[in-house]
Amino acid sequence: MKHAVVAMDTFFHGASPGYPLRTRLEMIKAAGFDAGYFTNWPTSAADAERQQLASTAQAVGFDIAAVYAAIDLAEGHDACLRRVEAIARDLPEGADFELALKHGVPGSDQSSPDDPKHDEKAVRLVLALAERTDATICLYPHVRVWMQRHATALRVVEACEHPRVKIMFCGYHWYAADDRDGLDTLVPKLAPHLHAINLCGVAVRGEAASILPLGDGQMDNAMVLGRLRSLGFEDRIAIQGYSLRGDVFARLQQARVASEQLVQQVEAHAAWYTAE
Repeated sequence: MKHAVVAMDTFFHGASPGYPLRTRLEMIKAAGFDAGYFTNWPTSAADAERQQLASTAQAVGFDIAAVYAAIDLAEGHDACLRRVEAIARDLPEGADFELALKHGVPGSDQSSPDDPKHDEKAVRLVLALAERTDATICLYPHVRVWMQRHATALRVVEACEHPRVKIMFCGYHWYAADDRDGLDTLVPKLAPHLHAINLCGVAVRGEAASILPLGDGQMDNAMVLGRLRSLGFEDRIAIQGYSLRGDVFARLQQARVASEQLVQQVEAHAAWYTAE
């Protein structure tokens, strides 16, 4: 099976000086990825780029797989809905809306990671968004915010009962926030709702976790991908590059080669990664 492999634009986060939107898309395309990705950081500059995303991607001749945004449920339903509506209006054709949900400042008493008391707010917002866009909405678990565990995203998805509300499996955030020994318990529950995954290397030291190039660190990406494939996953793989430094284009090229080798390895030796 052929997985579309995309590069998240987090590879460019922290690059100094920064690269303009068109250059970022051209670099991802030149590195050999199948599509681009846009992170809508909570800044006016990112909002302005988002409004030019569809036309810029068309000029480059490159698809956009997804647009990511983090929304703070503590701001109230109406404010959150205005925000997601604005983003949804600018989605390039065929792009998914990847949605992280937080509640207050991470680490504050208000943030209450994974507390079911905020489920109703999340379900109400996601369903309202689904009424206003034809895009697939992928819930994006993110460490240190309210929806940090995949089990929390699963609760919301199951409560929504909507065919276009799905889950993004986030390798780094799963490894940093979830029970790392629970892959065989978690994956079968996620499988019916899984739409895409992202992978990278992960290093954990105490309570701190960091993103590394694909193939480095402690997380066995082959085992993760193999388990997901054994349960029928055939969709998009995104490569995470947040916090990586150095030559961005070289990092992208390395990631593309590493991702190709990873998929080939798992395809050639599927039995190694199938749960007993």
